[in-house]
Amino acid sequence: MAELSSSNQAHVATFMFLTVYNQSTRPFSSSSEEKGMGEQQMQDLTFYNAAATVNMLKGLATQMAHMLTVYIGQYYTQQRESAYAAKSTAAVVSAIASVLATPNKTVLDLANTVDAIYRFASEGTATAAVASIAADVKLTERSLKRLHNLGIV
Repeated sequence: MAELSSSNQAHVATFMFLTVYNQSTRPFSSSSEEKGMGEQQMQDLTFYNAAATVNMLKGLATQMAHMLTVYIGQYYTQQRESAYAAKSTAAVVSAIASVLATPNKTVLDLANTVDAIYRFASEGTATAAVASIAADVKLTERSLKRLHNLGIV
């Protein structure tokens, strides 16, 4: 079973991006009731248009890839390692877009591609600081329900 890992920052970032931009409604992990986002194929994401020409599909995939790089760049700026800086935006977008444009690739494939590009510092422990801060944040019942439906809590 192709599952995303909650201890991998690239997997979490990819999941959050696809959720925030309404590309998928699947939860992070599989349960007895619903499959997780990791095994979902690109052709099942909202942006994917099977009736589009190859050039249109490449254009849509490139737009989504660029949005993902901007999302990660804004959210994870403080955690990524310096080796990322040597990669051009065009190269990063191209690598991600090639996965997005392949119908039978999965979200896990996309997340692993993101992970190969963005080598986040302290991947195993990067969530510890955020978790300790988040422990003091009080969420509304509605927010807790939504996070539960997403499979996060």
